Amino acid sequence: MMDHLPARFFTLPPTAPVALGQAVAMFEDVNLQQEVLRRRHLLLNAKAASGDFMSSFAMLDQANFTKLFLDNSTIGAEFGHGTYNMLQEWSKKQNQPSLTSILLKAGEHFGVSEQDKSLLAVAGILGTEETDLDYHNAEHNMKVSLMAIRLAAASDDLTAHDKTKLMIAAAIHDLGHDGKGNGMGENHVPYRLEKQSFEMAKPFLKKMGMSDDDLEDIKTMILGTDISPMGSPDSPQRRVTEGKNFPPELTRLENNPKLLKMTRMLAIADIACSSSLHPDQTDYETRNVAQEVGKDASAMQYEEVAKFFGFFAQNCGGILSTVPEAKFVFEDNHKHVYAAMMNKNQGYKH
Repeated sequence: MMDHLPARFFTLPPTAPVALGQAVAMFEDVNLQQEVLRRRHLLLNAKAASGDFMSSFAMLDQANFTKLFLDNSTIGAEFGHGTYNMLQEWSKKQNQPSLTSILLKAGEHFGVSEQDKSLLAVAGILGTEETDLDYHNAEHNMKVSLMAIRLAAASDDLTAHDKTKLMIAAAIHDLGHDGKGNGMGENHVPYRLEKQSFEMAKPFLKKMGMSDDDLEDIKTMILGTDISPMGSPDSPQRRVTEGKNFPPELTRLENNPKLLKMTRMLAIADIACSSSLHPDQTDYETRNVAQEVGKDASAMQYEEVAKFFGFFAQNCGGILSTVPEAKFVFEDNHKHVYAAMMNKNQGYKH
């Protein structure tokens, strides 16, 4: 392991936006208790995000990113199939646009402030940190961010700053995931992973100038994605879905309907790729989750995949109906995906 890093790790290309330059400078200069190897990884992520920024922007335009994610007329099957095809193309080419470019493109469209652009750049660099997991990895962070952007675009009552916070929460919500979940029974530790993710990102966001109040909002949104213990009426996400009887960690949601809506939006974005785009996308995501928890996904038959998905959908699907924007964007696809997964004769094919 290295015991030092150069004062200036790299120089930014002239085409990179000011916000990205500010984020990179923060990562280079920040004096935080972060292990050297992780800091190096973050700097490499920053270098990739800045060096590939213009090509990433062009890739987003070629992929109809604006039409799919920022245009409110694109919903239903057109959105589901379009997004599935886009993700397939990115996967085949093994050349995806950076998460940072995705967030900054959306931020530009939403008219966020320069300060918020810098925060989005930081979140994009953090969210690109890779794991060796089948599901909870940088690709998942990107997909959840895409779904959050789509919900933000459909919203008329969220401000540009609200949308910034939602996108940041999406990008960082699973940082440091170890693939083990929060446990069951006596081994259950509520919010274990969610708190870890937030605490990993907090020093960087704070150093970039995020207020304590905004940080608490983001923490609340991330804690609201905790579905453990799965199936329990007392799981944090179930409390968020019902909007009452909040546990102590989520009392910030009381008397704050906008934050409750944003927390629900993040929870929906977290599961949308798995449940509300296209049956083949659902098959892909479900197998990855199964593989991560120790199953041999390649050997899973149709019935096993459907059963695994069905349990998940029954426990988490109800939150979609709590947000009008989510119903507008995802409801038709959600119904189609569920029917296709549960009934082989309705168009599902592996």
